[in-house]
Amino acid sequence: MSSERKIELALQTYEVWSVSTSHIPQEDTNKLSDSRVACVEYPEGWWICVPPGPDDQLWEALREQLSPAFINLLALADDLDIRWINLDADGAIYPWLPRYNW
Repeated sequence: MSSERKIELALQTYEVWSVSTSHIPQEDTNKLSDSRVACVEYPEGWWICVPPGPDDQLWEALREQLSPAFINLLALADDLDIRWINLDADGAIYPWLPRYNW
């Protein structure tokens, strides 16, 4: 056997915020794929890339396409330097965020 070597890598990592889909209106789910937000859909939800901002043209377009509840999630994540939201049916529920039944 060869001797084991420890390899040190400099990796750039990102925080992910887990959020229940119940924190956005159902209408947003129908608009996500057509919006300018970068997202990947999977059976239980979406991976959402949080754009830096919120004062540029992209954010203006998003405000026209998506609900204030969704925009508030993006803005809060941006304020906290979180670049990814995992919007999931089984994601975390926060009592201080609005909830929608759908």
